[in-house]
Amino acid sequence: MLLMLMTFIVAKGNFISRKIFTASNISLPRYLHRLSPEISHSLSPSYRNLFVNVDKTVDNDGFLNTDARFLRTITVAGLPVDDIPCIEVWDLNGLIFSSHNGSKASSSCTWNEEYSDGFYRVEKFVLGDFTITCRFGGHLAANKDKSTLILKYQNTTGPL
Repeated sequence: MLLMLMTFIVAKGNFISRKIFTASNISLPRYLHRLSPEISHSLSPSYRNLFVNVDKTVDNDGFLNTDARFLRTITVAGLPVDDIPCIEVWDLNGLIFSSHNGSKASSSCTWNEEYSDGFYRVEKFVLGDFTITCRFGGHLAANKDKSTLILKYQNTTGPL
């Protein structure tokens, strides 16, 4: 079994210490804390999740899951927008789901304007690296530039 060890050399004046960590989700925050305490606390949860997934992959000599995963639904909660947001799901095969056809939302979407909550029936298989994007809807739904992007989520089905 392959064990990933991360070694960071930390210089303090004329003294150099070497520390060996067995998990990347422990070693990187400690390294960043040495650089600047403010940086180590600002590491986002998605990066922490990434390090846990890397550790699992290395510990298991490969991905835990090599099969496609079925993405049934996506829920958006508390997003104060005027029109139902456009959700797109991309995987290694390209675009596999879009909630809008042009500027009109498809029947796979429901939106509660009072609570700014949405529900999207995707019902597609996702394999490998994937991206979920959320853009402004309405007349902006067909516009694919960065100015209409609300959020982007990226992951892989390997460790899921």
